[in-house]
Amino acid sequence: MELVVISNPVEVYDEVNLVKQLFNNGLTKFHYRKPTATLEQCKDFLNAFDKADLAKIALHQFHHLVKDFDIKHLHFKERDRHYSSSLELAHLKLEGFTLSTSIHDVKDIQTLDHFDYAFLGPVFNSISKVGYESTLNETWQMAIKNSDIPLYAIGGINKANIKQINALRFNGAAVLGAIWQGVNPVEEFKLLKS
Repeated sequence: MELVVISNPVEVYDEVNLVKQLFNNGLTKFHYRKPTATLEQCKDFLNAFDKADLAKIALHQFHHLVKDFDIKHLHFKERDRHYSSSLELAHLKLEGFTLSTSIHDVKDIQTLDHFDYAFLGPVFNSISKVGYESTLNETWQMAIKNSDIPLYAIGGINKANIKQINALRFNGAAVLGAIWQGVNPVEEFKLLKS
């Protein structure tokens, strides 16, 4: 099962070094999602990585920076996905971009023609977002099983429940709170991977 790490939405002490350590410990997908970050903060973060590590980073905002940093992975929030035309998404795919998105209803799976994978959740009650509670129900398993694109569980995933993700037939898990609210994010990542 693949593990995806989403950045803490707020600044983290020594974050660049921690993300580099995560990459050195097998992380292949890091989602840069900082809703309050400025363009300059995002640039400063990206400037700290070499080309090999930039290839592992997905941008949730400031999509235009792909030209400056040769990033080929864009994440579309649910709202942004709805405002993007099929033609625009098809063009990005032709240019070699990996596209991901977030969904909260299994009915949306059938609308993801241009996406390489999607986060589906919340699977469990969120660790990092108060009030973001599980919407997992019986219809999910059949929809996940029949999905044409990989689906990654998101929401409340931790050491105690990560094994359930395989049983639910997800292709992987996206984690935020379990990593960044721990004492040592790199050790938390290793424990979740094992």
